Amino acid sequence: MDTTLPKPSLWRVLQADYPALLAALAPVVCLGMSVVINVFGSLPALGRHSPIGPDGAPFFMWAAIVSAVVGWPFAYWRAAKVRGVFARGVAVEVRVDKVLFHRDRGSINFTYRLDGKQYAGFNAVNLSKRSAAFQEGAPVALVVDRQNPKVAYIRDLFV
Repeated sequence: MDTTLPKPSLWRVLQADYPALLAALAPVVCLGMSVVINVFGSLPALGRHSPIGPDGAPFFMWAAIVSAVVGWPFAYWRAAKVRGVFARGVAVEVRVDKVLFHRDRGSINFTYRLDGKQYAGFNAVNLSKRSAAFQEGAPVALVVDRQNPKVAYIRDLFV
């Protein structure tokens, strides 16, 4: 593998990796909802739902605390996992099997061979200019974990 390849930053992992972004943003959204309830007295009614009154603020504050305690370490762990694979991985050139997007998230599916065995994988991604550029059948460079070949990341999404 090319040793000059930089390791992905936490920011790049959050931009590309849907589970990491969700884990990092959940506490922020809950805290924001708690602040809105405390400042304006309620959250507005959306659709057929009733407005959430001042009694809902403690719930969102606790949700922010719990999701921060769980989510932020999870997001950091995801970034560390990706960085570890980039540090010890091997590059494999493959073709994209399928690209699926729904709203702002999606997956890029691929099949690859390593050491004579075939593996199928995917990356759960956020919709961005980088992820939207992938097309079915297009060549893509993966970074595959030598210790666990079932784990692979699309190189161009993370660096």
